[in-house]
Amino acid sequence: MTPPSLGCTMPPHRSPSSLKEVARTRHDNDVSALPVVDTRHHPIGVISEADLL
Repeated sequence: MTPPSLGCTMPPHRSPSSLKEVARTRHDNDVSALPVVDTRHHPIGVISEADLL
């Protein structure tokens, strides 16, 4: 079963990501937050602009 879409796609990104990589991906895709997923790609959280400050 395919998980529901939130209407956007993010480029594949290796894990773990540095905060610099997260900030760049967020900026390049003009989004205010990125999902945090586990090894099975299940959402477990969100990292937002506030988390980077």
